[in-house]
Amino acid sequence: MEIGITKSDNSKCSFLMLLFILSFLIVSCGKNGENSDSSKNKYQETEVESNDVINQKDVAQEEKEVVAEEPNTRVKKEGQSQNGIEKVQPPKDEKPKIPIIFFQEKVYKFGDIDQGDTIKHSFMFINTGSAPLYITDVDLSCGCTISEYPQTAVKPRQAGYIELLFNSTHKEGSQRQYAIVSSNTIPGRDTLLLAGVVYKKLEDIQE
Repeated sequence: MEIGITKSDNSKCSFLMLLFILSFLIVSCGKNGENSDSSKNKYQETEVESNDVINQKDVAQEEKEVVAEEPNTRVKKEGQSQNGIEKVQPPKDEKPKIPIIFFQEKVYKFGDIDQGDTIKHSFMFINTGSAPLYITDVDLSCGCTISEYPQTAVKPRQAGYIELLFNSTHKEGSQRQYAIVSSNTIPGRDTLLLAGVVYKKLEDIQE
């Protein structure tokens, strides 16, 4: 028995083949589109993560710059009390400012002199401290007088003089004349000394 294939049957087969091909193409395009979208999403996610890392680095750098430019602000925040009142913290290792008196010499030996001679000597000092120096008083022993000393403040790294006079009239033998200088230093007292020997004049001895 012979089976005949008509033209209508051929047309149906062609139509079905065309539908199959179209369906395959549509499915393939859909998969490609999904892959493309997923690639784009992955790229966008990577880009967002990169931007987040960059932003975090920028924020950290800005915080460092703020701390470097305003160190006092950070110290104040750390030093606040529970009541919100800022504590004033003194600088560390800050030494108090005080005057210091330094004499180049404290003893002057005038040697041998005749009775009645006058000895005059200036004791130079320097304020080696960090605050103004004031000479408040000079206490003298018998026979020694003061002619001059600073009446105003001696600034740091400046020099001053204390001038003493010793009159040897009615004096004889070994002499040690003291002058005690009082000032606003610590301990505040320095001793100056004039030392020598007084001899009677030859004519006085002959008489």
